[in-house]
Amino acid sequence: MDGQTGPEYDAVGALVLSADGRHFAYLAKQGERQLAVINCQAGPAYSGVGPLVLSHDGLHAAYVAWQSEKYFVVADGRAGPPFNFISALGLSFSADGVHLVYPAWGDRKEGGNYDRKRWVVDGRALPQGGQTPVFSADGQHMVYVAEGASNATMQMVFDGQPGPEYPAVSNAQLSPDGRHVVFLVRDRGNYFEVLDGRPGPKYDLITGQILSPDGRRLAYEARTGAPRFEEHGIYVTNDTEFAQTFIVVDGTPGPKYDGVYQLIISADSRHVAYEAAKGGHWLAVLDGREGAKYLHIWGLKFSVDGQHLAYVAAKENGKPVSDRMVVVVDGHESREFEMVLEDNSAAGTAPIFTGGGTLAYFGVRGGVLYRVTQPLAK
Repeated sequence: MDGQTGPEYDAVGALVLSADGRHFAYLAKQGERQLAVINCQAGPAYSGVGPLVLSHDGLHAAYVAWQSEKYFVVADGRAGPPFNFISALGLSFSADGVHLVYPAWGDRKEGGNYDRKRWVVDGRALPQGGQTPVFSADGQHMVYVAEGASNATMQMVFDGQPGPEYPAVSNAQLSPDGRHVVFLVRDRGNYFEVLDGRPGPKYDLITGQILSPDGRRLAYEARTGAPRFEEHGIYVTNDTEFAQTFIVVDGTPGPKYDGVYQLIISADSRHVAYEAAKGGHWLAVLDGREGAKYLHIWGLKFSVDGQHLAYVAAKENGKPVSDRMVVVVDGHESREFEMVLEDNSAAGTAPIFTGGGTLAYFGVRGGVLYRVTQPLAK
């Protein structure tokens, strides 16, 4: 590494690098034993070792190891409690690198299967539950799903405090500051969201849950009107026959559409937008107000300050594939192009809001490629 030769082994695995490239780790084999090498420091040898994970800052490393028919996680050189099986697929650090999470199973049952999994956080096994524990960005708050008093109920546990019990709980989400928590409940064929302990309205189906950056606003797609029936105590809904699809923002349902897509909330938490299908056309909806209808739209995004909304739209041309495309910014169309190119950078799909208060994209007209930089209105 950096021109320095490391120790020799019979075999070595793939190199794992930290996000800043300053820390590295790999697995190695020496004879019949396996070990992890972290920043050129060899760890203990075991019968076997699993994939390595590094924290985002590269200061912490963890991996699954097994010996004497027991599995355990080795974090920063220290072995955790033994289990009958640990899946390396769920091994992960919290965003701040302080907490380590992984799924583990206890006693093996008849037929070779293990009992129900438990999530282990910092070496402590949580009550049985299915969803991965979720941490706030600063690592100070945690939420997870656990079984209720009976196997028939589930409950959300936030910072160690269990909430009300429901038949089914999922999709736990924390605000970046960890002060707000939302989760989805399914109860006797109905779905509803619970934000900071307050249940919302019930619908036949809820998907696409989004919590605003400040944690105070909640938006999601809801559907109603589908035939459903009860069979042996289980409520079954035909997902292909919903009569109404709409977006619910802060508990208030919006207009009904044939379909909705690409739900987003601005970075300042003040605006909500999405794409909607209506009568064979597509349109953008901003804070409940419909934009112009197009053959199709895509690339919906807010500016960094949340004051501007842009997307690409294809206009009708009598053909299956339109060659009349425009970029729409705050409801105003650009000149037409035969094609608006997608950007494959980390910024996502065209158009791109730059830090200098402009919008940038590429368009093709008459066989010529244009790079367009458009100042945003103040």
